[in-house]
Amino acid sequence: MPSRNLTRTALIAASLLAIAGCAYEVEPGASDDALVVTDRCEIRGFGLLDSGELVAGRIRGDETGASGRWVHYSRTDGFVLASPDWIFCRINGAVIGDFAGDATVNGASGYTYRVNVQDRREPGTPPIVTGTTTEVRTVVASRDYRPTRWSDGELPTDGRIRVTLPAELPVSEGNAGNGTAWVSYQRADGWGLVTCRYRGGAPRLRPRTPAEEAAGLSYHFDRCYDGTFGGDDDDDDDDDEIDESVPMPGLVAGSVEEVRWLRVHVQNGSHWHPSRSAARTEVSVPFDVEALTTIPAPDDYYRISVWDAAGTRVLHAEGDVPIGDLRVTQLD
Repeated sequence: MPSRNLTRTALIAASLLAIAGCAYEVEPGASDDALVVTDRCEIRGFGLLDSGELVAGRIRGDETGASGRWVHYSRTDGFVLASPDWIFCRINGAVIGDFAGDATVNGASGYTYRVNVQDRREPGTPPIVTGTTTEVRTVVASRDYRPTRWSDGELPTDGRIRVTLPAELPVSEGNAGNGTAWVSYQRADGWGLVTCRYRGGAPRLRPRTPAEEAAGLSYHFDRCYDGTFGGDDDDDDDDDEIDESVPMPGLVAGSVEEVRWLRVHVQNGSHWHPSRSAARTEVSVPFDVEALTTIPAPDDYYRISVWDAAGTRVLHAEGDVPIGDLRVTQLD
């Protein structure tokens, strides 16, 4: 990581370029899938290499030839101030530019140089997320009533997964009655928290007939809210649930979400099932899960070589540019 002193030097260099008349401007440009080879282009920007070198400048080619200024700063070799004799760009999905000319090194003239820039991304480009394998992962959660105890189930996510919101939460022990269960998760694209409510299918909390018991063998999707389940207070009312004033109507059973973590919570069910003395409600929920691979957006790339009057290379630096943005633009 570049030091604070280097960052301060970068700002000084950028100021020198502005004084020289090289303040950055946004020029309209175009790229095409077909190969475009042109000297009517512009290379501009500011960046810090992994190795600590600073690069900044603007080089432009038009009908009058190449013009502009470029600064390269190295903690070991000092300042290179360069002006171009020519510029050459190749644009066809990949965006690559070269320019070369005379340079001064720490104020001494008699040097030549060549720079290569590969414009690989736009600022703020998000990482590429790709799906890999699809599988079913089962989450088990339960509520015991004597004594009262909750055991939430966690879905293994391996950092980030794509999951389908189920239409129901099957009861594997006991009975849901008309009680409540929750599926809570954190969205992968930020810190947004979501909780989805599921309702037991029976008409009452303690089913009394075989038909009511059959209806209580699942919690069914109801709706989702912006927020997470707040906790438990040893009763079966709604005073420990989330704020239901912020519904999320766009989320329905079958919606596919990318999540960082997911939890299943059984709030309540029948206190009489499977028996009054050992009442327990357990769900076993199969989630359709797609594992995801995150590929960071590529950094821009930069390379410079400088030679003295005898043709000896006196400076060479190259590498990715993780900080800043170098742009290669075709001009109209």
